[in-house]
Amino acid sequence: MENKNQTTKNMKKLLILLISTIPIWAGAQGTLDWNQSTRGVAIALDNQNNSYVTDYDYNPAGDISLIKRDPQGNLIWATSFNQTDNTKWERASWVETDNAGNAVVIGTLMSGYSNPVVAASIIMKFDVNGNLLWRQIFDGPFDGSSTTKCIIDATNNIYVLGIGVSPNGLKTRVKKFDATGVVLWDYFDNYGVGAPVNFKFTPDNHIVIAGRGVTGNINGYSKIDLNGNHVWNISPVSSFTVGDIAGDAFGNSYIVHGTPGSGGGTIVRKIKPNGNEIWQRNFALTAFRIEVGTDNFPVVAGFPVAGAGAAFAKINSNGNLIWLNPDADGPNILLLHSLLILDQFNNAYLAAGQLGSMAVCKVNSNGSNAWTTIISGSGAVGLEIGTDYNVYAVGGSTVRLLQTSPCTVPSNRTSSNITPTSVKLNWASVPGAVQYQVWTRKTTSTTWRKRTVPATKTFATFTVLDCGSDYVWKVRTVCNASPLVTSSWSGLENYSTAACFAGGEVDRIINSETNSTMAVIFPNPANEYTQISFESPGHFNVVLMDISGRIIKESTYTITEDQTQEIDIRNLQSGIYLLQITSDKKSQQYRLVKQ
Repeated sequence: MENKNQTTKNMKKLLILLISTIPIWAGAQGTLDWNQSTRGVAIALDNQNNSYVTDYDYNPAGDISLIKRDPQGNLIWATSFNQTDNTKWERASWVETDNAGNAVVIGTLMSGYSNPVVAASIIMKFDVNGNLLWRQIFDGPFDGSSTTKCIIDATNNIYVLGIGVSPNGLKTRVKKFDATGVVLWDYFDNYGVGAPVNFKFTPDNHIVIAGRGVTGNINGYSKIDLNGNHVWNISPVSSFTVGDIAGDAFGNSYIVHGTPGSGGGTIVRKIKPNGNEIWQRNFALTAFRIEVGTDNFPVVAGFPVAGAGAAFAKINSNGNLIWLNPDADGPNILLLHSLLILDQFNNAYLAAGQLGSMAVCKVNSNGSNAWTTIISGSGAVGLEIGTDYNVYAVGGSTVRLLQTSPCTVPSNRTSSNITPTSVKLNWASVPGAVQYQVWTRKTTSTTWRKRTVPATKTFATFTVLDCGSDYVWKVRTVCNASPLVTSSWSGLENYSTAACFAGGEVDRIINSETNSTMAVIFPNPANEYTQISFESPGHFNVVLMDISGRIIKESTYTITEDQTQEIDIRNLQSGIYLLQITSDKKSQQYRLVKQ
């Protein structure tokens, strides 16, 4: 046995040398930050990185529990519904959070203890303080239904995957509830998908479902829309291993499964939106998890062809292998694979374990090893990436693993085009940015003026500033908008507006009903264009007149925060003009000089 194990290890090392030039390294990331003894079957995070872990008490009258912790691992509250029937107990299946931070927990009502049977399905919703909002046993007190997983859409509708009673008997079912618990529809699989294994949203606003036959080596897959309408199914699929499915932004789906017999590798298939197959390929690993990244390329994870461990592969949209990492866990020899997830940078994370240990294995988006962290306790079954970019996992305990976000602070920060009332703030482009957030304020103030600009720009112009004043500003990178992932803030940078002077550029009010200004005109004097920067939101009518009061042009604007409107004056002769700005509350005139 010892020689056989050594041979397997040598084969793995040889395989790496032969088919991969991927650099292997163990980074300092994935460091255990905290480890709480709370075990669980699933974990979810809210937008503040509070974690919700669900578990159950396998005893007569046992309950499903829900525990909330803050990002530092401190207990916020623990709750459960007190089920008092000693002939039954509740088995937790999954937990998800909605946009308001409420937690939805699903489970199965079990009957009996020493030899329990499935009785019915359970769904409960708790608010952010742990108060039960509503609870349902569905569809009857003893109908034989069960639950597997739930997902929640952007409008807080809840979709529950499980087994339910259809007109044709027990079938794989998706049941949709609204946010208040009202049932919207039931979808029953009548196409032979098998028992429910997994389901997930796709970027084209559909749901894909993976199933497995109760007997035999058979998988099944299907796709439905968010109204519960069947789109397509593929079944039966002969496979020695359980399979999975995921979708891309173009409506295509990617299926992973094994060959009919053991040792035959992994088959990945690409399916059109209408269910027709585009291609299928065989790859040298035993994968049974698949996810599609933001680049619309699938990543699969499973075991190496020979023996245990963690192997990953990435494939392009044409079915060509981008990279293969057959030994992502190094000497750790991971077992008990449960979940595969991708972060917004397309790095891959596998929740797994060893006998008596939890494990999380990360592979970088280029296929190189990032880290594998082993934690005491039974295998990891739940995994989430927080908006803080740290990894939260649950199994025999609840843990947070620290890692540094690749979302970096913008460099080369400068200020330019400084006038008495405006400034242009600049920085260098950051790879992977989707937006930048820029804040500025006077040094004597505590109130920030805030601006968000797209990644295509590396500057922000602030107007309506006070002349002759000192300001500070800071900027950070947004690498993902939902959930929000940002770099840390830059250090405070300083600038000062130009000195105040009468007339010209900051000559604002000629006649007004109040002493407060409605807008700033800049540049002024101007040659081709000038801008109107409004000091507050609202509806404005702007009239450009010559000095005699003849109207040259008139425009109406609806202004939100920090909006600027441009006025084309290229066709005007040089001289002095008037801008009349009127809101529903007041009217002011401004002098504009055309050079």
